[in-house]
Amino acid sequence: MWTPRIEKVDRSVQRDEKESKNFLTITIYLSEGEQWTYGGMTFEGNEIFPSDKLASLIRQPPGKIINKTRLEAGHANGWPTCTMKTDTFQCGESEEKRDDRKKEISFTIHILERDRGHIESIILKGHTKTKDYVIFRELPFEEGDVFSRPR
Repeated sequence: MWTPRIEKVDRSVQRDEKESKNFLTITIYLSEGEQWTYGGMTFEGNEIFPSDKLASLIRQPPGKIINKTRLEAGHANGWPTCTMKTDTFQCGESEEKRDDRKKEISFTIHILERDRGHIESIILKGHTKTKDYVIFRELPFEEGDVFSRPR
């Protein structure tokens, strides 16, 4: 987005004779460059999740000064390689578009969808005292369920 640049650093030392202390004041002058606004995000290749659902995960409002922290807040696994990662799709490339005239940045996320995975079988090994049915009843999933990483 932008890279701040240090233009100048001023340093001054002041002596406080009463307390017998020196105080150092450092003033840093930054040049932040021009501010850019967020032009929005579009999604390509998504069929499972509608674009408006994906766009609702973005906390940066279009038309406002771009804030990288807010923009990334709705994203999983970092920016810019992925907007959201689930068991059914992942993000491919992201494309940044800059409009120098309007000082606006917008993004296109290319999504790669894939089929949902199902749990085919659950194999328990290594337990000697607990019966299988006790472990199975504590699991929040069972064979045939759609795979969910959090579960």
